[in-house]
Amino acid sequence: MCPSCGLVFERTHGHWIGATAVNMVMTFVLILVTIVTSFLLAWPDLEVPWLLVPAVGVSLVAPFGCAPISRTLWTAMVVLVLPDEPPSLGRPVPPSVGT
Repeated sequence: MCPSCGLVFERTHGHWIGATAVNMVMTFVLILVTIVTSFLLAWPDLEVPWLLVPAVGVSLVAPFGCAPISRTLWTAMVVLVLPDEPPSLGRPVPPSVGT
């Protein structure tokens, strides 16, 4: 829960599976852009290492770099589709930490 606005991040069990899917799509797009760029830069002397090494590097780094962005995007999508209800109308307010 956000301490300043009260937004509940994990609304249901398995909430972050959607963020994982967003991360996977973002990583796939970055790998595809890397492969196309490597292909265009290596044209006319295409060699597999010049195409493979950058793509493998991006595929190892991109999921970790995109993780915070994908969680933020997923939370924004969920908030747009399912706005949070005021505490008085639905869900009970969780007790504060330390009580």
